[in-house]
Amino acid sequence: MEDAGTSGPRVRTALNRNRRAIEAVDAEILSLIGKRMELARAIGRIKCRHRIPLRNFEVEAQVERRLVELAKQSGLGSGVGRDLARFLIDASLEAQAPYLDAAYPGESLRVLVMGGAGGMGRWMGRFLNGQGHAVRVYDPGPRKTPHPRVRTPGPSVRWADLVLVSVPMDACGSVLREVADLGPRGVVAEMCSLKAHLRPVLDDVRRRGVRVVSFHPMFGPSASTLSGKKVLFCREGKPEDVALVRSLFESTSAVLL
Repeated sequence: MEDAGTSGPRVRTALNRNRRAIEAVDAEILSLIGKRMELARAIGRIKCRHRIPLRNFEVEAQVERRLVELAKQSGLGSGVGRDLARFLIDASLEAQAPYLDAAYPGESLRVLVMGGAGGMGRWMGRFLNGQGHAVRVYDPGPRKTPHPRVRTPGPSVRWADLVLVSVPMDACGSVLREVADLGPRGVVAEMCSLKAHLRPVLDDVRRRGVRVVSFHPMFGPSASTLSGKKVLFCREGKPEDVALVRSLFESTSAVLL
């Protein structure tokens, strides 16, 4: 009789048999994901043809709720359903992305994301691009970005309807001054989680005529849907400029404060 703690022939045979079964299931899963991506691309083509924004956050929230419920019913737990939903949503967005530029040639807002290769900068770039806005990125770091990257910010600061500052808190003040020196014609929006240290800078650039808005997404770059997520807007700034930044999130399921 074989010791249960050893890897005898029977144990190895059983393991190999189950591993081969897992390989077959993996192949089936990948085949189904491939079919789902084809459907996502078909949706992307429809959106392109009818000029519909890439992202629909209400639908994404529905997908997450559906998969969480199915996972719970299958005894897998809500975490499995949530993780699967986030993976499938991200993969679908990537599959649809090639159709976006054709759908929105020069329409909507022109946005420059300062720090667009960082975590929240990348998230905001994807979010804005998915909403149909033209996005450029300036970031001196080495990380890659899926959006057009500019070598120097000057021309793009003056090109943009919205300059979004998504940089570490200790760099935000100096970046705001740099943007102000470049003469932005549109709104400049900073999204630091803490604002008190920026007060002197914000007051200074506003005196110079820069249209600054302060807001903060109260979630991190891992967020795949905006269902229930909060976005906080400060009252300082011209009402029409705050309204412009706020409008970016009004068609989503986020809670605007």
